[in-house]
Amino acid sequence: MGYLANQTGDPYNLGWFATPEALRAAYPVAADGYFAFVGSTDTVWTWDSDTNDWVDTGTAGPQGPTGPTGPTGYTGPSGIATNTGATGYTGYTGPDGTAGATGPTGYTGPDGFASSTGATGYTGPDGPTGPTGYTGPQGFATNTGATGYTGPTGYTGPQGDQGDTGYTGPDGPTGPTGYTGYTGPGNFTGYTGPTGYTGATGYTGYTGAPAVPGTASYGELYINDNSTSQELTLDDTYYKWDTSWAAGEASGVTQSAVNGTLTPVNAGGYNVFASISFSGTGNNTYELALFIDGVEETEIEFRRKLGTGGDVGSASLSGVVNLTANQELDLRIKSISGAGNDIVIQMANFSVSAVAGAQGPTGYTGYTGPQGFTGYTGPTGPTGYTGAQGATGYTGYTGAGSGSDAFSWFIH
Repeated sequence: MGYLANQTGDPYNLGWFATPEALRAAYPVAADGYFAFVGSTDTVWTWDSDTNDWVDTGTAGPQGPTGPTGPTGYTGPSGIATNTGATGYTGYTGPDGTAGATGPTGYTGPDGFASSTGATGYTGPDGPTGPTGYTGPQGFATNTGATGYTGPTGYTGPQGDQGDTGYTGPDGPTGPTGYTGYTGPGNFTGYTGPTGYTGATGYTGYTGAPAVPGTASYGELYINDNSTSQELTLDDTYYKWDTSWAAGEASGVTQSAVNGTLTPVNAGGYNVFASISFSGTGNNTYELALFIDGVEETEIEFRRKLGTGGDVGSASLSGVVNLTANQELDLRIKSISGAGNDIVIQMANFSVSAVAGAQGPTGYTGYTGPQGFTGYTGPTGPTGYTGAQGATGYTGYTGAGSGSDAFSWFIH
């Protein structure tokens, strides 16, 4: 038999087959998830849709069920009651049942994808070095030992004959130095009194009122489509242009179209602007300037040369002037290419306007708070007492003289 049918009830388990060829012959086509057990390899084979073939998973099949236990042999007959009969033979043990086929081990599913290890976070910078701890107080010095006592002076022997100078005996040991009394605590400095409190900060002065906008002050004159000419009789001489002016908008400025003047009522800074288009004698150069109370304002003027006769040229001037009240402004023109030249200002606009309002007052500065008191100086500490003088060490004994009598006396 080349295969065993599936008895487990798993619809994907196709059963046991002796060889891969037997499996392929029975199921030449399958689907993902189907598997079978192959006896020649003792492993699970599964269908691979990528290759359209059965592939060996290398996984062994599961252990099959244990076969049934054979029947127990029969018991022999009992012997005669009077005599113990021979023990009947033990019935034979029935043969073990045939072991069932080893059931297939379910195939192991593919390993899941290993999660990637995240990048190691960067090592943060070293923290700042902590402050150095304070130095502990100086330990107490140990006491110096007491000075040893002075040994007794040896007695003087009798005067012997003058002999040779005896050898000098060894110096006696120096007694220990007496201990030095401890030094008193000394004059300690009194503690510093507390720092006086800081006076309150004075309040900030109020902010001055915003600048009051200046009274609207402006005015203009204009000429529109004029054809009346004016002769510039003398060469290089200014003549006021007072022909064909008309009054335009105005507030705080007095206009005179007859005289061609603008007169601001209030003192202050003013923007001045004029633009004109004019014709005149061909190949002639003209200059136009602003005059204030009849005086040329050399910073506000222009020069323009015309080509052939009949040409219409245009030019403009502008600037800022600082005026006192009721100063008169007008425009004047001259020829610098000869005397007796004519000019016709056909179109023009001459205007003046105030620059800005007055500055508001500055707020006053708040008062400075009182100075805090200085802490008092602590009392001076007592002077420490001087320790007792240690005892003087004893003097070593003096060696004996070297004379013969002295020596004899010494040994008697």
